[in-house]
Amino acid sequence: MVNKKNSCAMIGCKRPVYKSLAIGPATVVELCAEHFAQEKSDLDDHKAA
Repeated sequence: MVNKKNSCAMIGCKRPVYKSLAIGPATVVELCAEHFAQEKSDLDDHKAA
């Protein structure tokens, strides 16, 4: 059996997955550490506004 590590869901990014982020009902994306931090920050900024 071959184990393949998933890569980031951002287009063009080949980094390994750091965490998953729920972006809507039944919608989850797997992101690398850099993209996860960017998206989490954007979501936090949007909630604060």
